[in-house]
Amino acid sequence: RGNLADMEVGRIFWARSGLGTASAPDFWKTLHNGDVTIYRSEIESLSNTGVVNLKNGVSVQSDMVIACTGFEKPYRPFSKELREELGLSYSVNQVTRWAELDARGNLVVDEKLLFLKENTPPLQPLALPLGKSGNESEPAFSADAEP
Repeated sequence: RGNLADMEVGRIFWARSGLGTASAPDFWKTLHNGDVTIYRSEIESLSNTGVVNLKNGVSVQSDMVIACTGFEKPYRPFSKELREELGLSYSVNQVTRWAELDARGNLVVDEKLLFLKENTPPLQPLALPLGKSGNESEPAFSADAEP
């Protein structure tokens, strides 16, 4: 049932390998219009005025930074406070907050990327909380943890 092309894109998106597909709305249109500048360098620092300073000496005024980190998830460039603010790691007392934000985000993604909603494989939910001892000072989720 459904559009074969959408089903194949869904299979590529959810592949458990190096396969993937651009899933942002209008990604290809934006790319082909030339409205994107790609910088192949590492970030040296970010300023609070929207300037991204790259290790190759280039500084770029930007509204957004998209970090393409691959499969490594230690997020070492981010401080503990920023990781917690972004939900990359959080403590047991923040589990409910991030579950609510994830649910709201899923609704937006489902609305904008219908082919993903219709072709999502069944996933087993993680048991919560993820903290080792239930101690609120321990992270419930940490992107730094080894798999």
